[in-house]
Amino acid sequence: MKKATFYIFVILHLLFVGVAMYESKMEILQITFLSLLLLLLVYFYVQLKSKDSGPVKWRDSFELFFCIAGALATYFLQLEFEISAVIAAGSIGLIASFLPYLQKNSQFLSKFPAVIYCGAFVGMTPPELAGSSLFIVFAALSAGILLILSRSHLNGFGGKLGTIAFGGVTTVSAIIYLFAQ
Repeated sequence: MKKATFYIFVILHLLFVGVAMYESKMEILQITFLSLLLLLLVYFYVQLKSKDSGPVKWRDSFELFFCIAGALATYFLQLEFEISAVIAAGSIGLIASFLPYLQKNSQFLSKFPAVIYCGAFVGMTPPELAGSSLFIVFAALSAGILLILSRSHLNGFGGKLGTIAFGGVTTVSAIIYLFAQ
């Protein structure tokens, strides 16, 4: 399971950069930068020694709840108050950063700001793509599962939460596309 999770994460990360390259409309400077980024990603993945993420525990279900809550809160701010997706996600992330201070030295509360922020990235999905809050719930659930499975992979690497959110949205979009055919 550990290797499968790692390879799924690698594919999602490379797909994320690939989509950015595709959307660059063949502008040479962007293609060059993204190609260098892609080479660095491949290099770091080859060098990475993956640790065991440990067994999934019942407490991990709280992570799913907080990921969905962060996504719905961001989506709600974006949709109902017409706040930009970036400001909405940043606001939810800022509020979430205060959770560990509710109970000092709490191992339980200390991991939730990152989980909520991952959900906030999912909530940044444009309403035109999401269509409804049900899409956001399933995308956040998918991202939460990916987050739990990749718990100890790529610690210290930037972009993990955004890539996981991208993976959740992409997964649900692909499922809808396949069943809509």
